[in-house]
Amino acid sequence: DSALTISFLNAILEYKEGQRIVSLTILPAANLPEHIESKETFVDVKCIDEQGKTYIIEVQIGAKDDFFDRAVYYVAKNLSHQLYKGDRYSKLLPVIFVAILDFSLFDDDSEYCSRYKIKNDKTNKVGNNMMNFNFIELPKFQKKLEDITTDADRWTYLMKKAEFLEKIPTQMQELDDFIMMYGSNGRFLY
Repeated sequence: DSALTISFLNAILEYKEGQRIVSLTILPAANLPEHIESKETFVDVKCIDEQGKTYIIEVQIGAKDDFFDRAVYYVAKNLSHQLYKGDRYSKLLPVIFVAILDFSLFDDDSEYCSRYKIKNDKTNKVGNNMMNFNFIELPKFQKKLEDITTDADRWTYLMKKAEFLEKIPTQMQELDDFIMMYGSNGRFLY
């Protein structure tokens, strides 16, 4: 459902007014190789917004040592497919990777949501926004329902606890996006 995907991405990426995704087009999940010998890959969800930004959403249950490398490969592959012979590099549009992980990828970081971009090591200045990586590590999300304050927290809580919930929590009942998933009676629809 593109409305739920829009809500999820706006919340997780913490998009504010003026940045928010308004519409999405779901794209084929296959990243087909350019050569017979090249690697073929599939993502869980790939979509493009009204501004032309590509979003890749991956859900990973089992721990993979090379998961960050895989994320870089997916983003680079989608970035490289944007240009044709003679196109200027200024035509490139961002590719945003969002991973929901049921394991800890970064043991040295206690935050449940981590973001990576290309930055200058000394100044921390972002070089450009063409490649964005966002990792939600569910085991690190320890907030109780009463501590949830943001839409990103709400979505993460739902992803971590949905299988145990019979009804929508009271704290989420006023939010239209969650009513779409649960229905007006508070029962889970999906």
